[in-house]
Amino acid sequence: MAEQNQRAFAQADAAELLSGIIRGRHRRSTFFSAELFADPAWDILLDLFLAELQQRTVAVRELGRSSTVPSTIVNRWLDKLEKDGWLGRKPDPSNPDRRVAALSAAGRSAMQAWLGEWIESRATPGGNRVSELLERIALGRREA
Repeated sequence: MAEQNQRAFAQADAAELLSGIIRGRHRRSTFFSAELFADPAWDILLDLFLAELQQRTVAVRELGRSSTVPSTIVNRWLDKLEKDGWLGRKPDPSNPDRRVAALSAAGRSAMQAWLGEWIESRATPGGNRVSELLERIALGRREA
């Protein structure tokens, strides 16, 4: 039970951190022209990773909404990301008219590794809350 609570706490911390990263990406347009960031692939992966950490499903049509590109381009990126093995799409069991997307095992592993490296690159010598968070995320990854 304690290990399960530890993993849930690590997921909540990681989700909070990832939410901050996503908010920062959205705030870029305050400083730069939005068309500089017209490639939705990374935003799609971030959104799917956050959804996984929060244990929620994401409808395909919801992906890329925060992007400044047309839905046709978002759909092309979804096709590419699925073809390359980073995500999968399937019918929603609770609503057959809706399709959901989720990271594949390779996509999940890559996003976990990226987030771990991102956190580590910001850690200060001597340890701090970031180091503790890394340890909890690693613990959750070993148990999953």
